[in-house]
Amino acid sequence: MPSQNLDFWDRFNLFFTSPSQFFESIKTQEWTGAIVFFSLIAVFSVVLGYLVSILLQYVNVPILGYYGSSSLLLNDVFGVVYPIVSIVRNVFYSFIGAGILLLFAKIFGSEESYATTYKHFVYSSAPTILLSSIPFVNLLTGIYSIYLTYVGYRVLHKFSSGRAIAAIAIPALVIALVVIGFVTILYFVFLNTYL
Repeated sequence: MPSQNLDFWDRFNLFFTSPSQFFESIKTQEWTGAIVFFSLIAVFSVVLGYLVSILLQYVNVPILGYYGSSSLLLNDVFGVVYPIVSIVRNVFYSFIGAGILLLFAKIFGSEESYATTYKHFVYSSAPTILLSSIPFVNLLTGIYSIYLTYVGYRVLHKFSSGRAIAAIAIPALVIALVVIGFVTILYFVFLNTYL
């Protein structure tokens, strides 16, 4: 199937059945299409998050940490403002996320542009952004997003398997070490201040 003849549903099918072909199919796509796509999934994510928060308000599941909440009141107070801010924030963060992905892609030898990397970031993170508010499902979509990031590195940045894995694992390790260091510092500051 030539990539220029694929419609939305063909690409949607490839996204789940053959991510490599999916990423091949978006190589010639303008990156503005990815911006529109990400904006739409940001809207969907906010709406889904609102619906899940309403549902969880009436559910008591101690193992998940859900004991019901007053989040509906919070949504009533912020009504229109919070969803709009969330959508704009998510779209803004997509540009930063793509920049970080590009930084590591360049470190590992990519010659691709920001536009290509933006498409890589948007489509790799789409499952997580879409379903992040659903408990347990968000874990599975996170794993699938990591896999899509790997495939995107292989197809769009032309990385070998080893370089693609390193481009994912090394930044994750660096971030984990920074977080652990920050938490450790906070712990000792708290320990010395309050004990």
